[in-house]
Amino acid sequence: MNYNFEVMLPEMAETYHLTGDRTLVSMARKFTDWLGYNLVREPDGSGYIVNVAPSTRTSARFYDEVRPDPDRTALNSLFVPEVPELGAFMSSQEDLAAARAAWTASRADRRGPGASTAEAAPSASATAPPPPR
Repeated sequence: MNYNFEVMLPEMAETYHLTGDRTLVSMARKFTDWLGYNLVREPDGSGYIVNVAPSTRTSARFYDEVRPDPDRTALNSLFVPEVPELGAFMSSQEDLAAARAAWTASRADRRGPGASTAEAAPSASATAPPPPR
């Protein structure tokens, strides 16, 4: 699952952004449909139970609702206007900002007083204009 979401889908999104090839939207829609069968949302909203069969390589069994996504997965959001169901599997901007702030604060605690926070902050989320139509 991790490879699909963190490598395959961002690569597809980047290619879609650069080329506007609508085949990639169709592929993203099919992948999102497949995700809907392999990630089952916990009733309390805490995350997703994973069908372990497609995750045997990484042995993921559960994903938290808010994951500290690598910023690269932000490219996946390029598909959300065309495939809104994909948004259900993405962390919100607010949740990502809170996770980044918590990470930055944890780094500041380790560096000690007076250290610059700029060097410890993770990169900003990738933002790109909508793909060509």
